[in-house]
Amino acid sequence: FVLRFAPANAAAIGLLIAASAMAVFYGLGVYLDTLDTPPDPPNLTDRWWNTISGRTSSVRRSGPALSARRYGDVGEEAFISYLTGRLSNEYVAVRCLLVVPNLDADVIVVGPTGIWVYEVRHWSGEITCERGEWRRVKTYRQSGGRLVRELEMLKPFDKQWTKEARAVRENLRRQLRGYPELPNAVGGGLVFTHRSVSFRMDGSCRAWAGKPSSCVEILSQSPAISGLTMEKRLRVVDALLDWSDRLHEHQGEAP
Repeated sequence: FVLRFAPANAAAIGLLIAASAMAVFYGLGVYLDTLDTPPDPPNLTDRWWNTISGRTSSVRRSGPALSARRYGDVGEEAFISYLTGRLSNEYVAVRCLLVVPNLDADVIVVGPTGIWVYEVRHWSGEITCERGEWRRVKTYRQSGGRLVRELEMLKPFDKQWTKEARAVRENLRRQLRGYPELPNAVGGGLVFTHRSVSFRMDGSCRAWAGKPSSCVEILSQSPAISGLTMEKRLRVVDALLDWSDRLHEHQGEAP
């Protein structure tokens, strides 16, 4: 279900929102209200928020209302809820956007410090990446009290993240040709959200890895990128949403 906004003059652009895919970090914990009087056409930021506010109940500001919303994946829910309570209203997150056919990015966060692509895993146990091989060891007790250690070989999802980040860069390069600096602003990595997880990676891991708390530190402490205004951030989100919808349509799916 997609909403498109038609601007009042040629200086503005229509910004496309897929309501089922996004969560908005904002400060008050209530729905946005539709403005009776549209803002001045040059103020694309206000027009963008106004477009998504009165017509969809899934767009919310941060706080309890957002963190209580149910997502399809518990790890993504935990991650977004954690970010919502700790990031400023300068950040916007979108979830489960297709970046290439049959491959979606779990969470993309766009803010003044960059465009952050995250692959999220809600796994317990010991996770290791050594010489390019991923393993997971789970320790638990069977009925009767016997302690069991179970080894599981994992797909190298650092390579999956690399593919997703590369696709986001290429999409921005193709969709927003007037902003050639944007692909260089893409970062992110792997996020482990389970409380009972430990992880260790050697130099063969192709992606940064950490917990949600480390993500917040990086997002909030990284230097702001000059010229990455809220309007430009919304253009980034719009381009990613638009490309995701095209891929869904190509696959014969409703976005």
